[in-house]
Amino acid sequence: MLDWVIRGGTVIDGSGGAPFRADIGIRSGKIAAVGSCGEAAKTLDAAGRYVTPGFLDIHRHGDAAVFRPGFGRAELRQGLTRKILWLPVPGYRFYQMGGGSCVLPDTASRSGAGKNGR
Repeated sequence: MLDWVIRGGTVIDGSGGAPFRADIGIRSGKIAAVGSCGEAAKTLDAAGRYVTPGFLDIHRHGDAAVFRPGFGRAELRQGLTRKILWLPVPGYRFYQMGGGSCVLPDTASRSGAGKNGR
C-alpha cells in the first residue's frame, strides 16, 4: 500500500512534454507510481492544481537569513525545495538540507575531526 496519493493533479514532470492529469503515489518518501493509483494511508486532492518537481534556486542572497526563525517557509509555499547558498569565508562549509540549504561553521575542520579518516 502507498503512504500517500496525490490525486487528480495536472502533472508537469520537467521532461518538456505536455502536462497531463494523473495521480502520484508515494511510498517511503519516493514516487512509486504515476497514473491511476490505488489506496493509500493518506490522500491529497490536487484537482485544479499543478503537481511539479521541486524548483531550485541556484543564486541566493540570503546567507544571513538562514539562521532566522521560519527561514524557507515562503519559498516552500512557492515550490522551491532547494537553495544553493555560498558564503566564501574561511571556516564555513556548504551544507544542503531537505527543503533548503545552509551554511554552517565548519567546526569539524577546525577541531580536526574528519581529517585522515577520523
